[in-house]
Amino acid sequence: MSLLQRDVLRDAFAELSHFRTEFHACLTGRGDALFELADALLCTEGPVKTLVGLSLAPEHRRGHGALYGGLNNGRLDVARLRRSLAGLPLPRAADGRLVLAVDVGNWLRPDANTSPDRLFCHTYGRGKGSAQMVPGWPYAFVAALEPGRTSWSAVLDVVRLCPWDDEIAVTAGQVREVVQRLCAAGQWRAGDLPVLVVVDAGYDVTRLAFLLADLPVELLGRMRSDRVWYFPPPPQPPGKVGRKPKRGAEFKFEDPATWPAPAITTVTDTTHYGQAVTAAWDRLHPLLIRRSAWADYPEGELPVIEGTVIRLQVDHLRGDRNPRPVWLCWSGTSATAGDVDRLWQAFLRRFDLEHTFRMIKQVMGWTAPKLRDPAAADRWTWLVIVQCREVKGPETVSRGHEMPRGLCYPGDRPRSSRKQRPCGSVCHGGTNDVFAPGHLGELTQVVPPELVDAVLEETGARERRLRCLPSRVGVYFVLALGLFEHLGARLVWTKLIAGLATCVPEPSEKALRDLRRRIGAAPIQRLFEVLAGPLAQPSTPGVSYRRWQTVAFDGCSSLIVPDHERNRSWLGRPASRLGQAGYPRLMLMTLCETGTRGVIAAAFGPVAKGETYYAQQLTSNLTPGMLLLADRAFHTNDLLAQVARRGAQFLVVAPVVGIRRS
Repeated sequence: MSLLQRDVLRDAFAELSHFRTEFHACLTGRGDALFELADALLCTEGPVKTLVGLSLAPEHRRGHGALYGGLNNGRLDVARLRRSLAGLPLPRAADGRLVLAVDVGNWLRPDANTSPDRLFCHTYGRGKGSAQMVPGWPYAFVAALEPGRTSWSAVLDVVRLCPWDDEIAVTAGQVREVVQRLCAAGQWRAGDLPVLVVVDAGYDVTRLAFLLADLPVELLGRMRSDRVWYFPPPPQPPGKVGRKPKRGAEFKFEDPATWPAPAITTVTDTTHYGQAVTAAWDRLHPLLIRRSAWADYPEGELPVIEGTVIRLQVDHLRGDRNPRPVWLCWSGTSATAGDVDRLWQAFLRRFDLEHTFRMIKQVMGWTAPKLRDPAAADRWTWLVIVQCREVKGPETVSRGHEMPRGLCYPGDRPRSSRKQRPCGSVCHGGTNDVFAPGHLGELTQVVPPELVDAVLEETGARERRLRCLPSRVGVYFVLALGLFEHLGARLVWTKLIAGLATCVPEPSEKALRDLRRRIGAAPIQRLFEVLAGPLAQPSTPGVSYRRWQTVAFDGCSSLIVPDHERNRSWLGRPASRLGQAGYPRLMLMTLCETGTRGVIAAAFGPVAKGETYYAQQLTSNLTPGMLLLADRAFHTNDLLAQVARRGAQFLVVAPVVGIRRS
């Protein structure tokens, strides 16, 4: 790969196309299956919950067997892929240096007793002090951090930690290889500022600095507040004989009496934390003991690894008026006031990597697959990383390219390129009606707007005055909520209006909630009654047996609803082995056409009434030309008598009772 020219303007599309070509070349075994899986991961709607769900995406043209076969038996040239990632444009700090963050992301597998190479992973609980150790696969990530108002980070490398690994030694080797690849790709050249590597409190900064002393890197990490460091030994007075002291005065982080006047003090006004006051002490070092990691050090004196200790104190945090100070260690010395401010701000940027973990877990489904083989988990991890870089890689240098609408971290509001039109400028029913028939994409082709208007008029849910959000739009919005059940109301609204070429209102979540309450449930129920029914044509296979049309019904009692008073009074809480369940549950019973899975009728209500109660409500939809297929729970006399009175045939699994073995 040729060296990068930073000053040459790049075309983002050409950069992305070249990277995709290079990525496909890295897939040396079952490459097409893995490549299509990666595209399906990026293009699927909503969060990734299961691997088999990706096989249903249009980008994945193979079956689910090829999907698992590619992950379990595919081959990936990881070394070439790492070089390709290092060659992509990378974000840089304001002074032009690269800032890398290192942290561990855990893939928890507590139930995978037969999966090898699991470790106990430190996991934080919801409450204070509720951390616990859960078996899983820890992965060490290295990512380049971006400046400015963004939380994106460019992941460069990932390594799965094994039970026999020394975490600090593995991290040092990982950072060394990343920096060497960046130098080979032209991302760092002689004369550039050193690369800043930021780590959290779980890493030994002094040992990392010792292992990486021959590289152009600086280490910055957080330390516990119970540490004790030492100043350099004072110069020996003239004429004094005896052994020279090895270290100077103690510096106890928890004892302000041991703190001399700091070499540097800075005060910075922040937006959310008040004043940030920093104090820095130069040329401190820890006391090394010949044990643990230093047990195999060659004979002689242990090294003295000096650095700069920085204490950061802010006025307040969100929700906490008395924050504790943060202690940082920088591997460099002789820091200036500008260096101190740059360092503590760079440490705060390290939390962008936490947002990356959140995105790849909650949105891209990194830890969703239940893979047994750790090698398959490694391949899936690399696919997720590649898709993260495909989304954001070229935009780091081509600032004129906007991110796709709706693509953001969990909890962030999607970016919009449209200007919000005032609510009064939308005229329902006129020539400027942006919600006119045919404007809401695929839903208006399946559910005609004329039908929705007729249903609203019949149920009395049509608006009585001019509104920015007509009742018709509310019906389509409720239908879209069912299609994208894992997304919030704002993101569903974004997908609903994505095909509109004109400016439309951007309502708040409260406005969307009021819209749903205004139309109520009656129009949706009436619309279902109109649209529900058989879908098969006479030539459709699998929908009939001899002269009968085959239908079936079954129930589902695992639908959990919000736990508030109205749901509890209606549905109650079902009994469980330990008492009552935590949330109310809903029983759903449907009558479907076999072959097409077309829903003919449905009924729902409390779980306590049982499946046969709701099944009896659906028998009125049976006709003499139908053959009902049902499981053993539907063999009651009352239910079968109702089916017979409708003139339909039935085939029901009957329980085996009274058979005695000879």
